[in-house]
Amino acid sequence: MLATSTSANSSGLSAPWIGQDFSGISCQGKKQAYGPYDYTKRNKHHEALRLVEGAHFNQNVESLQGGAKQKHNLYGDIDYTLRAFPNHHRALNTAIKLRTLHGINKYKAAKISPVECYLQRAISFSPEDATTLMLYGILLHKLDKLDKALIQYKQAEKIVPKNAQVQYNLGLLLLEMERYEEAKLYAVKAYNNKFPLQGLKRKLEKAGKW
Repeated sequence: MLATSTSANSSGLSAPWIGQDFSGISCQGKKQAYGPYDYTKRNKHHEALRLVEGAHFNQNVESLQGGAKQKHNLYGDIDYTLRAFPNHHRALNTAIKLRTLHGINKYKAAKISPVECYLQRAISFSPEDATTLMLYGILLHKLDKLDKALIQYKQAEKIVPKNAQVQYNLGLLLLEMERYEEAKLYAVKAYNNKFPLQGLKRKLEKAGKW
């Protein structure tokens, strides 16, 4: 079983493991080794970010090709990055891709926390970080937990009501929920805000709702 930790570390802050994984088991994780630091304030923590990314989150990790320094340490590098910077957006997105591509069993085999636990920890650590809320919504959406995804997207929208990426993802979700008029409303908002991807528009056109 993974050890839990709620203690402050080198940043003077704490990032406790909270919530439950999708099977209902309380989230747990390894002890804090470095940090935690807030990724939304990365300019302030640029040296810490440079050290963490240099050792644990390079292009090799982000593209899921393998570990940063050791080929077989992909999961360990993602875990270290997210313990040091709980709301590291790119690392969270990589963890989501890993989960949706390979399922939960590899997380268990690697003895690291499920991605939903990293996300809940990140949201607790930096509750005004709309990107992390949106990323949790994306994970829930990908796993067909549509009502729960909507809650996360709406929370993100409250923080950044004019964010085109949040609007676009909300539109995709509402379309899948067959709430077509709302989906179109968010699509119009996103495209008025210059969002570049046209997938939502094409899906609305295919459904005869554009």
